[in-house]
Amino acid sequence: MRRLVAATLAGATMLAVHPARAEDDDDDDEPIRALVYTETPSRNYLRAIAEGISALAFGYVYYLYTTSNAADWDLSYSWGSLQAKLVGDAVRFDTNLYDTNMIAHPISGWAFYTAGRANRLSLLESMLFATAASTLWETIGELKEQASVNDLIVTPIGGAVLGEAATQLGAVLDRGKRTWLSELLALVFSPIKKAHDIVDGATPLRARDVDAVGLPAGEGHAFSLYAQSGFTRQSGAPGSYGDLRVGAHAEVVNVPTWNRPGVHSGYTSDANFTFVDLETTTSKVGLSDVRFLARVAPLAYYHVDLEQGEGGALRGSRWYLGATAGFDYDYHVWDRTRPDLDARASSVHLGGVDVQHDAFVGGARVRARLHAHPGFAAVSSLTVGDYLRFGGDPSRLPSVAREQRYYYGWSASVTPALEITSRRFGLSAMAQLDAYVAVDGLDRRPETVRDPVEIADEHLFARAAAYYAPIQELHLDLGLDQHLRASRVADVGVRGTETNSWAGLSGVF
Repeated sequence: MRRLVAATLAGATMLAVHPARAEDDDDDDEPIRALVYTETPSRNYLRAIAEGISALAFGYVYYLYTTSNAADWDLSYSWGSLQAKLVGDAVRFDTNLYDTNMIAHPISGWAFYTAGRANRLSLLESMLFATAASTLWETIGELKEQASVNDLIVTPIGGAVLGEAATQLGAVLDRGKRTWLSELLALVFSPIKKAHDIVDGATPLRARDVDAVGLPAGEGHAFSLYAQSGFTRQSGAPGSYGDLRVGAHAEVVNVPTWNRPGVHSGYTSDANFTFVDLETTTSKVGLSDVRFLARVAPLAYYHVDLEQGEGGALRGSRWYLGATAGFDYDYHVWDRTRPDLDARASSVHLGGVDVQHDAFVGGARVRARLHAHPGFAAVSSLTVGDYLRFGGDPSRLPSVAREQRYYYGWSASVTPALEITSRRFGLSAMAQLDAYVAVDGLDRRPETVRDPVEIADEHLFARAAAYYAPIQELHLDLGLDQHLRASRVADVGVRGTETNSWAGLSGVF
C-alpha cells in the first residue's frame, strides 16, 4: 500500500512539473495553448480592466434609467446598505424572472470573461476577472438590491464557460487555413479577440498541415448541422404531434497529436477539450424543446497510442480524463395540450469529470464516454401548482417558487454514452440522468417562509440513433428518444413520459 501511495504521489508530481508533450517527439516543453501567434503579444491587463469597467458602466447607466427592477429595491443608496451586503446580512436568493437569471446573467458573465480572455489573459485570470466584475456589480452596481446568491454563482461560471467555449471555437479556426469563411466564423465566435488582433498587429500562427476542411490535421474536431422531422407521443396527451428539429454540435480537441500515429501523452491546462450542443424542436404548438450544453475541460490528461494501418486507417486507442466546467439550459413542454405549462432546468458546474476512450478496430471507432458533475441549478417545478391547488401551505414554499414557480437547488448529473462509427455506418446510445433538490435558507423574504417542504425533480433523457453516410460529409439519420420526468413538492408528485421518433439529415465537417 505504501508503495502504491508513493508511486501515485511521484506520478502526480511529474504531471505537475512537466506539461503536455508527445513522448516520442523532440518538442520543447511549452504547454498547448489555444491562442497562438507568429510573435506572441503581451497580455494587456490595462485594456482588460478598461473594457470590464466599460461593461459595468453600460449596465449601471441602464440600471439608473429603468424601473424594471423596482420590485427588487429592498435597500437604498447608503453606507448601511453596502455594509449589510459586506457582512452577509443582505445576501439572498432573488425572485427575478427565470430567463433573467439563467440566460441574461450568463451572457453578462460572457462579457466580463471575454474582457480578460480577449486580451490574452489566462483561463484562470479571466475567470477571476469575471468573478470580480460580477461581485462588484452585485455589491455596488445594484446597491438598492440585496446581493443575489444565484447571480454570484451563475454569472461568473456560466459566463466563463460560454466565453471559453466561444474562444476555443474561434481559436481552432485561427489555427487552420485562412479563408474568408474561417475569418468570418472566427469573428462571429470571438469578435473582441479578432478586433484586438487587428489593433495589436498580432498574426495567428496557422498549422502547416490541415485537413480537407482547412482545420489543423493533428487536432481533434467534429462539427455537424442537422435537420430532422418526426413524431412525439406524451403521456396524458391524445394522439401524436409532428416535430421539426434543428441542431448543431461542435467538438474541439486542441491536442496536436490527437489524430497522429505514435505514443503521446501529457496534461493540458488551457481548456483544450471543448463541447457545445444546441438543439431546438418546434411543433404545431410552437417551440416545444430547447437543449443547450457548453462544457470545457480546464484541466485534462490524455494518452494516445495509435498506428496507421493499410489504407491509412488508424489502429490502437486513445483516452482522456478531464476536470470540467459547464453550463446547460433545457426548455421543454411536457404537456402539449397546455403549452403554457413549460418546464425549464438550467445549471452551472465546476468540478465535473469527463472520461472518454476511443478504440480503433477494423476501420471503425468505438467510443465510450462517461460524464458526471454536481452543480447549482434553477428548476421550474411541474408540481407547485398542484401542491397549492390541493391545499398545500404556501408559506412552506421558497418565495421564488411562490412568485415565479421555480426554485434554486443543487443538482447531480450522470451521462454514459457509447458510439460505434465507421465511414459508412454508425450506431450510438446515450442516457442522461439529472437530479435536483431545492436549497433551504437565504430566502429573499425569510419572514414569509416557515418549515420549508422538500422540492425535488428527476429527469431521464435517453437516445438511440443510427446513420448511413452515402458520402463522408452527409449522414442519413434515424433515432428514438425517451424522456421521463418526476417532480415532487412535499407528498404531491407528478410524472410524465415522452417518446420521440425521428429521421433527418446531418452535414458533418
